[in-house]
Amino acid sequence: MRREPVILRPLSIASMAVVFLLMGLVVAGYGPLLEHLTRRFNVSLPVAGATISVQYIGALVGVLVSMRSIERLRARVIVAVSCVVASFGLAVAALAPAWAQFLGGVFIFGLGFGGLDLSVNQVVAYSEGGRRGALLNALNSAYPAGAVAGPILVSAFAAEHFTALFLVASAIWLLLLPGILAITGRVPVETQAARWPGRLVMLFVAAFMLYVAVEVGTAGWMTSHLEFVGFRSASAATLTSAFWLALGT
Repeated sequence: MRREPVILRPLSIASMAVVFLLMGLVVAGYGPLLEHLTRRFNVSLPVAGATISVQYIGALVGVLVSMRSIERLRARVIVAVSCVVASFGLAVAALAPAWAQFLGGVFIFGLGFGGLDLSVNQVVAYSEGGRRGALLNALNSAYPAGAVAGPILVSAFAAEHFTALFLVASAIWLLLLPGILAITGRVPVETQAARWPGRLVMLFVAAFMLYVAVEVGTAGWMTSHLEFVGFRSASAATLTSAFWLALGT
């Protein structure tokens, strides 16, 4: 296959920065959202917490699908499709009349989230230019910025504007498509014989899984716990944002 270098235009870079921002915003918003979910769908808090697990199950599937797709499709196709899937998932969650449909929307969003997590990083890492590492770090820094804002936005608007909050986020994903579609080229894929990863790689994977579990578990339940011990919702959400700020600095 003829090599097609990945070229990123300024609009594409800006769009991918917003992608990371939105990813952080939505995921960090789950913590203060749980209490609203219990009232909206008449479920218990532990049941509402399934939202976090469903999101990351979807993300895992999305990563695996993206890994296979990146070998066959142009870079912009993978990223654009993932954006559309994420947007559709949020729209389903926003309009869900019952708990099962809401979880379905969260799972669909997770598929898009996982696809974007892998594909955007790969696209930037293999793009043309001599400062790919700096660009990748700069774009990834948008994720914690969104994570800091997420809990505060949910705390401020979810009680009275639950549906609107999700629909606005859904629309923003679609508004990013012109910049995403401006990406050109394919991510290079080297065909090698499959072999079992070494122990160092497996150790890194295990450590990363534990890190994600601690990060997601702490941030996901922190707001609910703080409210249980007497903090007001706004204060609990602010402290959750501070947790994300500490992780990002």
